[in-house]
Amino acid sequence: MNTPNGFEEVLRIFGDPRTDNAKWQAANLIEVHCPFLFRYFDDDGSLSVLSHIRLHKLVAEPFTSVQADVLNYLRLAVKKEQGFDKTSHFYDVEVQKRIEADGYDIFGGSYNYRPIRGTVRKLSLHSFGIAIDMDPDKNPRQSVLKTSFPDWYINTWKRHGWFWGGDFRSLRDSMHFQYATGC
Repeated sequence: MNTPNGFEEVLRIFGDPRTDNAKWQAANLIEVHCPFLFRYFDDDGSLSVLSHIRLHKLVAEPFTSVQADVLNYLRLAVKKEQGFDKTSHFYDVEVQKRIEADGYDIFGGSYNYRPIRGTVRKLSLHSFGIAIDMDPDKNPRQSVLKTSFPDWYINTWKRHGWFWGGDFRSLRDSMHFQYATGC
């Protein structure tokens, strides 16, 4: 599936959650297994472990592909640093440490039926289950770009059709990845 461009195309592809939202949710949202455990960053700053997140069924594959590529990238990096002669368990442990140290598992949210922050009527792409916030504490929404994400991480998302909120023209939202452009 090509990444949709513009709100009308988002409505055409993903459906309209504004009409009979409960029915729309039942038909379109699924629990997607995370290839590695996520830690949910709650509003009070606490973290809780998640193995699944709620997304639109049409973005499940692009999401899991991003996460698989992140795992593969980090596994190869660990092998290059530690040598190629260790056990699979050793690499699993080291990769998990890297994921947690760099915040690739810090999840700020996905499906949430609401307007875009700071607006009253314009529907957020989170309302469609096609937007994800990652590591919100280190990647804030503000006018000047601030991000902890390295280029390879951002480009992994982009390669799978996701748009990065750090590329927004005005208010930079570096925690935000969405499966749509021009919205």
